[in-house]
Amino acid sequence: MNRREFTTLSAGAVIGATIGGLWLPGTAWAQGGPVEGKDYVKLPQRQPTQDPKKIEVVEFFWYGCPHCYTFEPVLDAWQKKLPADVTFRRLPVAFREVPFVLHQKLYFALEAMGLVEQLHRKVFSAMHVEHLKLDTPEAVGDFVAKNGVDRVKFLDTMNSFSVQAKARQAAALSAGYKIDGTPAIGINGSYYTSGSLAGGNDRALAVTEYLMAQARKGVCVEGRVAAQWVRRDAIGLRLAVQHALESAARFMPIHLRCASSLSNRWPGPRCLRWPCCAPRPGPSAATATGRWRLRPIPPASTKCASSTCCRATSRSPRAAF
Repeated sequence: MNRREFTTLSAGAVIGATIGGLWLPGTAWAQGGPVEGKDYVKLPQRQPTQDPKKIEVVEFFWYGCPHCYTFEPVLDAWQKKLPADVTFRRLPVAFREVPFVLHQKLYFALEAMGLVEQLHRKVFSAMHVEHLKLDTPEAVGDFVAKNGVDRVKFLDTMNSFSVQAKARQAAALSAGYKIDGTPAIGINGSYYTSGSLAGGNDRALAVTEYLMAQARKGVCVEGRVAAQWVRRDAIGLRLAVQHALESAARFMPIHLRCASSLSNRWPGPRCLRWPCCAPRPGPSAATATGRWRLRPIPPASTKCASSTCCRATSRSPRAAF
């Protein structure tokens, strides 16, 4: 199985990168910053995020991965100190059906029942310390029952429609990020990094924070661009409506009502003959009140049968709409 793996985090690296419980990713970079294609990958197509107003960080993991087990305590401490504009979530991956899909359902059932804080790390310990396989529903049921969870309810949750839907969504997002190894970190639907790319767990978190800063800048820029497009769309819509009204007015036949040139009122009778109210080619004109009207050309020898509409006046009548 081709995998991008995080290197196992040594105790010395943890102590060197941690002071007073605070992760200091900046210490991982002596010169310059992360390099695209070397320390992280930029996705060719942006993947969806749960909250477009926040920066999303996703951990892709598998319960059976020993590097995920080693990385989990450090990552958990790091994610609890993320700023308010960042959301963090875990996503189990499935490189094949067995046992990956079962482990996906195991995690999403824990999440659905609010048991992640209580049992997530215990699942890792059961598999990598106690060497339990947890590769069958019966083994999973025995494990949760041992930890004080209703066995039947948990297994029913694992097989529920919502958990299965989340497993399918996780598979789709993993494919979108092109994840081929665990653990890996996705940043805001646009980037991902890993220990093998960055050169270690501490550097992977440093790259993640760097990409979070880049994503934060991108969110601001995208917001300004979106506002500009909204304004442009409003102007374009107004011009399109104006153009449509002008185009329609040029070809409106006798079913249009007429208004006397001496007033903006709408007379009751309709035109009965086309020649009188044939529209003149050209753009329409706007009155002082903002109502769009079109000036027709009344023939010299022909008038409408309705004296109310096109009675002889000193000015030409106008077709109104």
